[in-house]
Amino acid sequence: MNLKTLALSGLIALFGANGCATANSFEKPQEPIKYGQSSEFYKCEDKLDGERKVIFEAMEQEFQRNKDKLRMQGYQDPYYMSFSALQKESFGIIGSYGTSEKEEKDSIILRSEIRIGDYSNEAVSYSIGGTYENKPYNIKRVLWLISDAAIKDAEQKYYHKKAAKINNIEDEELKGLNDFSKENASVCMGNDIKLEQKKDLEEIVKKVSNEFADEKDIMGSTIMVKGEKLTKYFINSEGTKLVHSTTFYNAFVQAQMLTEKGEILGTFRIVQYRTPEEMPTEEQLKEMSLEILQELRELKNAPKLGPVAVPAILDSDNSGVFWHEVIGHRLEGERQISQSSGETFKNKLNQKITSDLVTLIDDPTLSRFNGKSLNGHYMFDDEGVLGQKVILIEKGVLKDYMRSRKPIPGFKNSNGHGRTDFSQDPIARMSNTMLMPEKTIPLEELKELAKKEAIVQGQDFYLIFRGSRGGLTATSAFSTFQAFKTIPKMVYKVDVKTGEETLVKPVEVIGTPLSILKEIVAFGNDTESWNGKCGAESGWVPVSVIAPSMLIKRLEVQNMSKNMWDRIFGGDKQTPPILPPPEK
Repeated sequence: MNLKTLALSGLIALFGANGCATANSFEKPQEPIKYGQSSEFYKCEDKLDGERKVIFEAMEQEFQRNKDKLRMQGYQDPYYMSFSALQKESFGIIGSYGTSEKEEKDSIILRSEIRIGDYSNEAVSYSIGGTYENKPYNIKRVLWLISDAAIKDAEQKYYHKKAAKINNIEDEELKGLNDFSKENASVCMGNDIKLEQKKDLEEIVKKVSNEFADEKDIMGSTIMVKGEKLTKYFINSEGTKLVHSTTFYNAFVQAQMLTEKGEILGTFRIVQYRTPEEMPTEEQLKEMSLEILQELRELKNAPKLGPVAVPAILDSDNSGVFWHEVIGHRLEGERQISQSSGETFKNKLNQKITSDLVTLIDDPTLSRFNGKSLNGHYMFDDEGVLGQKVILIEKGVLKDYMRSRKPIPGFKNSNGHGRTDFSQDPIARMSNTMLMPEKTIPLEELKELAKKEAIVQGQDFYLIFRGSRGGLTATSAFSTFQAFKTIPKMVYKVDVKTGEETLVKPVEVIGTPLSILKEIVAFGNDTESWNGKCGAESGWVPVSVIAPSMLIKRLEVQNMSKNMWDRIFGGDKQTPPILPPPEK
């Protein structure tokens, strides 16, 4: 008997096996809701065909076998079970200086979820595995093994949880809350979508990548075009059965330039869409490359700004990233009950937390904005729950949180935001986060307000940020601070007397959420969307932010941090090559 088995046996001896469920421990499956078309990207059909049918039928058969027979004698029986799979088909073409390499991949990740106890008091375990071939036996075998691992782990967690109550004081706020929410069962066999590649794409990437060859100060450059088709399969003991496919495409161009002072300056362009028709043409890729070269030439001679705290106008990209990092993550449901979270907005429902101008929603049902497809759109989340629009903040007042099937105080059910990339357990995450100001003004009026704020503060300039490199935020209770950082692409210093804009070297925006939310002054009338991927505890998931430009009364910036991203974001230093670049 190994130590884990011994520990589990000891807990059973302590608590006994009382309360073990009957042979059929699962509740009777509900009559599922059958759905039709959600958007142009998701349409429920009557049946599956082809490879998707083979995969789902294999999952169904092994699911039924495990649901009927997977038990550990003398231990608590499962009350909930789900099987899910993520099938990936992808291509990638990377080019540099007129050369290219193409890669195509296919894979499938399978996941078993087993919950022991009941909805009110439980322990859960997820186990994942993969297979190189989508044959029925391969799929069933992986599901068999990972389900075996999941039930053993869940049993151990369940009895450890009971044992922990001997010493741990129960959180008063969580009394009466279930551990897992009951949700409606749904059925949707989604339409299939084809992953498409543009004609002569590899030759286009080769050709455009050569645009950087004549620039002697360019130390490295890359053009990358990718396409990915994701098919998700889901079945659970409540009666939910889902299959849906979607595609994502992106183009990425980046380069680094070496200055006479040994500084590495870097910049990039990235576009991400849901359809191949939206992807850049050869001319557009070339234009992206030329824009990068022009930016680097300008940055090469730009002065250094240094740390300051002044009024700042954030364009729509920077504004969107700001709301994603400053407040979005902090309104994800699990962070309101996790002991490892900083709980910035816990117990602040129906309280004013920012300007009256601010209404913020998160809406996975939104498929496009101004004609552009949105990364964060989905029909069902990764726990099988229908995605729902959520009003998070209304006129400055906190109204709701993004929620998974983990209940939180004041909310017993999910609103369809449980998400994962299958590398981690699902938790509540953002989808399409949209800022909807109560009032907007033209950019020129925003500049005039920024000028007045700078003068009041005794400053002779304010800042404008154009384009974003992304951002990050610290929400953990184990962090040394609750703060955020966003990284503008191009930063301009604007003289309050002349209005002249001067490009400066890259900087980072820093701050803390509760204080910066009180500094919002006004919003522009130029709302745009920004597609990307967001990394957090449940992995990297596709998201979108939709926001207008905005003015912040006083925003602090610091010099660029020294980290692994220096080669792209700038800030690293090295001596230039001894010899000039070779002749082309």
